Amino acid sequence: MSKVHETVEKIEKLIEEMNLKKGDRLPSERELCERTGASRIIVREALSFLKASGIIKSRRGSGNYIVRLPREKNSRSENFELFLEYDIDELVNAREFLDKAIAEFCLHNFTLQMIEDMERFLSMMKENYKRKNFQSLTEADIMFHKVYIKAARNPIISSLAGNLLEYMKSRIWYVLKKDYLADSEYQKRSIKFHEDILNAIVSNNKTHLLKAIENHYKNILDHLSL
Repeated sequence: MSKVHETVEKIEKLIEEMNLKKGDRLPSERELCERTGASRIIVREALSFLKASGIIKSRRGSGNYIVRLPREKNSRSENFELFLEYDIDELVNAREFLDKAIAEFCLHNFTLQMIEDMERFLSMMKENYKRKNFQSLTEADIMFHKVYIKAARNPIISSLAGNLLEYMKSRIWYVLKKDYLADSEYQKRSIKFHEDILNAIVSNNKTHLLKAIENHYKNILDHLSL
């Protein structure tokens, strides 16, 4: 069991021991560190998982609040538990593998409607970049990839890749790397690689698509290592 997974279970147990109810405030990060014996970064990852699972919700300047009790498991939290054991770079590599598999075997599955949807989300990324609204840019980025995943035309792959996208959004973008959103140069490169991906799909060029995907995920890993 990973340290993050262990800390998630300790926080869930703490919620029960403290008899917290829906709407109650979770102890502060400092107190959670003391009670679980975990570092601040591990506690934040655990909280990220609980947010992604719909168990807690953050309120700016106020803290984390119970939305759903841990014993009320749902399919979303169970799906996210699959990813808890893995490091961030392993999750990014898994996404790259899935995207390359789609490029290799499903390039012919992209429809005109899918391409138009990806163009729309790419335009939203560019517009939000100009406005320096990096959170909305990231949401458009995620929607771009959700359309891309549809080319697999396989519900298992679509479900796995979709859950991985949502989990990474919560774990990486909104908790571990809040500065990730506000890095203008990173976002500029990201938009360029998304544009390359779309152009390769439009031109039906598998070689260019695979290279664009490789560049895109290298950009992510390089930025996360900073």
